[in-house]
Amino acid sequence: MRGFATLFRQFDSPKESAGFLQIQRVLREADAAYPDDRSNERLARLKAWGKARGRLHGTNLKVLVGQKLRSQGRMPARIPREEEMSPEQLISGYQYGDLIHWDDDSTLLAVASDPFLQIKQQMAFLEAVAGLIHIYLGFSLLVRAAVDI
Repeated sequence: MRGFATLFRQFDSPKESAGFLQIQRVLREADAAYPDDRSNERLARLKAWGKARGRLHGTNLKVLVGQKLRSQGRMPARIPREEEMSPEQLISGYQYGDLIHWDDDSTLLAVASDPFLQIKQQMAFLEAVAGLIHIYLGFSLLVRAAVDI
């Protein structure tokens, strides 16, 4: 789990030089340096990727899908994990309060004495990052296409 959390942070943290936000910035700067008739389209796509990442930091992917289905009348009112911590809170709690560092965010995680509750919260963390991992894998293909000239 520690190795996974550390590798995930390389893609997710705004402070990492190879993280999503830094690479998105580099691509925007490259486009600005060499604009053409498709610049607006490229910038719109970069913005869409960033928006998707932001949504997945705020809400678990399974919850987002459940909310969409509920709005279409295809899901019951109660969606599992909808009322739980956001992915952002879980990521921060596990990365900076348990797995990598032991900073102030350690208070975000409720240390349950019940092993079942501990595993349930750990699974919520893994589900939270799963949606973001899909974004980062897809974005890596965009980056690859951008640098393969």
